[in-house]
Amino acid sequence: MKRCPQCSANYADLLSFCSLDGAPLQHDESATKSEATTRRMEPEMSAQDIIMEIADHLRKTVDRGEQALIRFEPLTGLKLTMAQISEHFEAAALKAECEVIDKTDTRATVRRASGIYIA
Repeated sequence: MKRCPQCSANYADLLSFCSLDGAPLQHDESATKSEATTRRMEPEMSAQDIIMEIADHLRKTVDRGEQALIRFEPLTGLKLTMAQISEHFEAAALKAECEVIDKTDTRATVRRASGIYIA
């Protein structure tokens, strides 16, 4: 945004001279600083949302009856922090019918139930 130094009229950046008095326009730093930038704020995920996201990832990644090493870093693409993943991983594994065999802060080994039940 530009401002006339003589009459204080505001103009778009593409103009160079005031249409009222002909004075050269100057960039108005205060107008630029005061204009708010709108950002879309993502709502914070609940614990249940986090568990659902991780469980969905496990169902897609680990085949029934298989064992797999799950690294937590790719889950950060779901907008989860490593701390959130680590904190909720066991509950998510249970929801995805996976047994946690071993777990650290950055990865876990899981085995997914085969889904074959004999009565």
